Amino acid sequence: MSRGTRWLPLVLVGLWVGLDFALKGWSLGHLEPGHPQPLAPGVLSLALGFNPGAAWGLLSGQTGLLVLVRLGVGLALLGYLAWKAPPPAAGVALSLIAGGALGNGLDQLVDGTVVDMLYSHTLSVLTRSLYGQDYPVFNLADVWLVSGVVLLLVPRARPVRWKEDRHGR
Repeated sequence: MSRGTRWLPLVLVGLWVGLDFALKGWSLGHLEPGHPQPLAPGVLSLALGFNPGAAWGLLSGQTGLLVLVRLGVGLALLGYLAWKAPPPAAGVALSLIAGGALGNGLDQLVDGTVVDMLYSHTLSVLTRSLYGQDYPVFNLADVWLVSGVVLLLVPRARPVRWKEDRHGR
């Protein structure tokens, strides 16, 4: 990996955290809890919310633990990306996970909650049918985390190599 591209994942972490904080700041200044604003009608709305826990409110009241885990994961990945240059796809995936962990960790460190603002009508239809409740409001840091994990889990497309038998078939 060239010197210029070696630092790309680190730059991306900064970009992901910056975009997450920009939307969180904008949301705090322009949205009111309980008053969603359609972004893509029937698909996605902006709905200000605050989550003192993790996904679906898990571990609410465990602010110290959540901040420690989120910042620990984010900083560990940042250190790994600075120390070792992973392949480009893995570097992007790890930068997304680091950016998401740092975005939510720093947000919760400041005031004990994470600012959320994205509400998916589409995902809520699914969770209502399965669990009888709406899909939780989330933020860009959550999108970064899930996207990074999905990128790591998606198998790389590899050509299929058929072994020939000893007769050349």
